[in-house]
Amino acid sequence: MKPSRPFPRVGMRATVRYLATTAGAVVERVEDDGRRLTVLTDDGRRLEFTLRLATGQYHAAGDGPRLVLEP
Repeated sequence: MKPSRPFPRVGMRATVRYLATTAGAVVERVEDDGRRLTVLTDDGRRLEFTLRLATGQYHAAGDGPRLVLEP
Protein backbone atom coordinates (compact mmCIF):
# COMPACT_ATOMS: atom_id res chain seq x y z
CA MET A 1 0.00 0.00 0.00
CA LYS A 2 1.29 3.47 -0.92
CA PRO A 3 1.48 6.16 1.76
CA SER A 4 -1.14 8.91 1.52
CA ARG A 5 1.54 11.62 1.33
CA PRO A 6 5.29 11.68 0.70
CA PHE A 7 7.51 11.45 3.78
CA PRO A 8 9.38 14.78 4.18
CA ARG A 9 13.14 14.89 3.72
CA VAL A 10 15.72 17.66 3.65
CA GLY A 11 16.06 19.14 0.15
CA MET A 12 12.56 18.13 -0.92
CA ARG A 13 10.62 20.71 -2.95
CA ALA A 14 7.32 21.98 -1.59
CA THR A 15 4.69 24.62 -2.21
CA VAL A 16 3.54 27.10 0.43
CA ARG A 17 -0.15 27.85 -0.13
CA TYR A 18 -1.29 31.19 1.20
CA LEU A 19 -4.89 32.34 0.95
CA ALA A 20 -4.56 33.93 -2.49
CA THR A 21 -1.09 32.94 -3.70
CA THR A 22 1.57 30.24 -3.63
CA ALA A 23 5.36 30.19 -3.21
CA GLY A 24 7.98 27.57 -3.96
CA ALA A 25 10.06 26.26 -1.06
CA VAL A 26 12.66 23.68 -0.04
CA VAL A 27 12.53 21.61 3.16
CA GLU A 28 15.45 22.73 5.31
CA ARG A 29 14.87 20.74 8.51
CA VAL A 30 12.74 17.74 9.54
CA GLU A 31 12.04 17.21 13.25
CA ASP A 32 9.89 15.05 15.52
CA ASP A 33 9.75 12.11 13.07
CA GLY A 34 8.43 14.31 10.26
CA ARG A 35 5.78 16.13 12.29
CA ARG A 36 7.58 19.50 12.25
CA LEU A 37 9.24 21.05 9.21
CA THR A 38 11.24 24.17 8.54
CA VAL A 39 11.25 25.39 4.94
CA LEU A 40 13.05 28.14 3.07
CA THR A 41 10.89 29.82 0.45
CA ASP A 42 12.24 30.83 -2.95
CA ASP A 43 12.09 34.48 -1.85
CA GLY A 44 14.20 33.79 1.27
CA ARG A 45 11.62 33.49 4.06
CA ARG A 46 12.06 30.75 6.67
CA LEU A 47 8.76 29.22 7.84
CA GLU A 48 7.88 26.45 10.30
CA PHE A 49 5.04 23.99 9.79
CA THR A 50 3.44 21.36 12.01
CA LEU A 51 1.54 18.29 10.89
CA ARG A 52 -2.09 18.41 11.98
CA LEU A 53 -3.05 14.89 12.91
CA ALA A 54 -6.76 15.42 12.23
CA THR A 55 -6.20 16.43 8.59
CA GLY A 56 -2.75 15.05 7.74
CA GLN A 57 -1.71 18.47 6.38
CA TYR A 58 1.16 20.76 7.35
CA HIS A 59 0.15 24.21 8.61
CA ALA A 60 2.03 27.19 9.98
CA ALA A 61 1.09 28.44 13.45
CA GLY A 62 -2.41 29.82 13.88
CA ASP A 63 -4.25 30.23 10.61
CA GLY A 64 -1.07 30.54 8.60
CA PRO A 65 -0.30 29.03 5.21
CA ARG A 66 -0.41 25.35 4.35
CA LEU A 67 2.55 23.35 3.04
CA VAL A 68 2.20 20.83 0.23
CA LEU A 69 5.12 18.46 -0.37
CA GLU A 70 5.98 17.63 -3.95
CA PRO A 71 6.47 13.90 -4.68
